[in-house]
Amino acid sequence: MLLPFREPSGAVHLAQAEITRKHGVNGEKSLTGVIQITSDVITQISKRWSLVFDNETYIIDYTDQIDEGNNKSLVFDAVHEFFDRFNKKTINTETSGSNTFKWYLDKLFAGTGYSYNLATTVDALEKENWGMQNRMALFADLINDVGLEYKVDGKVVTITNKIGTDLSTIVRKGFNMQDFSVESDFSNFITYMEGFGAYVDSDDPSKGRLHVTYTSPLAEVYGILEGDPKSDERFTIKANLESSIKSIVDNSIAISLQLTLEDLQSAGYPYAMAQSGDYIMVINELMDFQQKVRIVEVEDSFDINGEKLGVVVTCGSINMANKQQASDAANGNLLDRIINGDERIPPSWLTDFILENTEALNNARSELKFTEQGIIAVDKNDSNKLVVFNSAGLGVSTDGGKTYGNAITALGINASAIVTGILKSINIEGVTIRGSAGYFDTLYSSYMPPLPAPQYEEILKIGGGDGFSLEAKRRTKPYPALRVRLNTNGDLGMAIEYVNEDSGVVNPDRVIRLSPLAGVETPLVYSTSWFSAGCSPGGKVASIISSSWGTPTLVYADHVAKSYTQTSSILIKQDVEKFSDSRMIEKYTAKQMIGTVEVFCYRLRQDVESAFDEEEKGGYVSFDKRIGFIAELLPPELRSDDMMAMDMQKTIMWLWLAAQENFAEVDHVRKELEETKEILSATVKIIDEQSQEIAELKKMFQSLRDKEGCK
Repeated sequence: MLLPFREPSGAVHLAQAEITRKHGVNGEKSLTGVIQITSDVITQISKRWSLVFDNETYIIDYTDQIDEGNNKSLVFDAVHEFFDRFNKKTINTETSGSNTFKWYLDKLFAGTGYSYNLATTVDALEKENWGMQNRMALFADLINDVGLEYKVDGKVVTITNKIGTDLSTIVRKGFNMQDFSVESDFSNFITYMEGFGAYVDSDDPSKGRLHVTYTSPLAEVYGILEGDPKSDERFTIKANLESSIKSIVDNSIAISLQLTLEDLQSAGYPYAMAQSGDYIMVINELMDFQQKVRIVEVEDSFDINGEKLGVVVTCGSINMANKQQASDAANGNLLDRIINGDERIPPSWLTDFILENTEALNNARSELKFTEQGIIAVDKNDSNKLVVFNSAGLGVSTDGGKTYGNAITALGINASAIVTGILKSINIEGVTIRGSAGYFDTLYSSYMPPLPAPQYEEILKIGGGDGFSLEAKRRTKPYPALRVRLNTNGDLGMAIEYVNEDSGVVNPDRVIRLSPLAGVETPLVYSTSWFSAGCSPGGKVASIISSSWGTPTLVYADHVAKSYTQTSSILIKQDVEKFSDSRMIEKYTAKQMIGTVEVFCYRLRQDVESAFDEEEKGGYVSFDKRIGFIAELLPPELRSDDMMAMDMQKTIMWLWLAAQENFAEVDHVRKELEETKEILSATVKIIDEQSQEIAELKKMFQSLRDKEGCK
């Protein structure tokens, strides 16, 4: 096969080569070639050379010159330009958060020379630290995340749910199949796996981490066969981690077929060569095998004259094929529902194919056949693509004439996609309209809830000097009852308003406003259980007077609540010790701390300024002085981290310690008092005893005196 080889400088050389091409589902498209010594190019091929094969460019990434004695040859490997270019281009930024699938694709394809055709609908994806890799790795990661497939045709990458076609072709051993082998690898078979993602708190692993499990349905037959746990802190979303371990478990059995095929067209196969993604029926009576399987890789070989030598196809897991058949059945049921009028056509079925169609028309190589059925134009590279023109109309087929997805007949026009510059003077019903741009002022919903529900019509207004608004309005009333408004010509922001249906006046107590300039205005913030107001680490949550927002000095508002609580769990603390054992107590006692703090009387400036502001419409402001502290005069142990306020928690703790110190002193005094009482009681008792002894002595003296007197 005579092929053009191109130097990086652009110079072209021709050489004959034997070629083997390999292409798999979501796999690299590559060539392996052999050039004989007779070619001058054999000694010149070097890095970044390329060649064109079957109208596609491949980049040579490996060469090996072989000396076979009297002969010399060059073996080379080449990868399709798309894979090479995406591997050599990177995204040098990181993005976290949720974005549309199209947003990711636009980032990947920008500046590559390739375009994409997204032929399906994909939900938005949430990624953590997406980027900082080559574009091929990022592209493959996206495709795997959403479970889609892609194919590369020229400069267009088509992304869809499933490439290929479900065909009725039968491949039978001894008829159009030479070799047949079944490869089964059960060494890594598992039915259960656990996954561990990001930690709840990266600074405190004791709080645990994201944890999921997956058990295969096969566990009911083979029992629990555990795989190694997957640990990856990049996973922060439970569904993504579950999907990852499920994929590992479900694909732990490797079962594949490898077939060497002869001319499939003799068996009714509509393609000139086998295509990755197609389904075929494989029959081998000797091995008692009859199963519809999917081709996941094709390897076809060509000699130096360009004649095809053979085709070797690898078919995927039989279980996976069954899953794909179930998906096909689901698609078939959807088509039936669309035909019956029970479903709308999905937006993905009306994707723009302008670029792909332009390249197809410009590069087409076809032949015309004049038959009894009319004029038939057949693509020489792909006999599955043909156009029929006869007295009944014009039809375009991609499956060898089995069906005509695009046709013009006396009954009308059916098409998978219609592209036009201007389409006007018609009514469009029952379909989804997609495009890159649309110009509208007002959109009305055709839905009206059935009675007895309120009959509110949904109206979307865009522009017209009113900004953007979505209204719920009864046709019998002049004004809507509810309006969501995005104003771009006045107070920039969004508002949800409750409106008087008769006067159009907005109830000020029933409105929510959101603005990047003025914050959020709402009469009520409500939650069925917990309500949280958050901030970043080291930040604060403050209640301020709204008019002070954006000014150099914030004015704070009062708080009213039933009670205040502060988190004090041991789980959020470390380096815990008793105050009595800490070095802090060496500086001063709590009573000494309190004794250094002075209390002041004062008026708040905001109260005085509000009282004399004629435009101020707030509540009553008292001129009575307040009692409190001056933050700048407080000891550091009582002040907040920014030193501009008193820390209530610290102050309460010092007061608590002071109370404990008072209790200790009172207990000490009480103990001393009890001891004094005991001493006093003992002393009184001794005095009483001594008094009795003195009284007895007095009696004795008196008795002696009386005896002496008688003498």
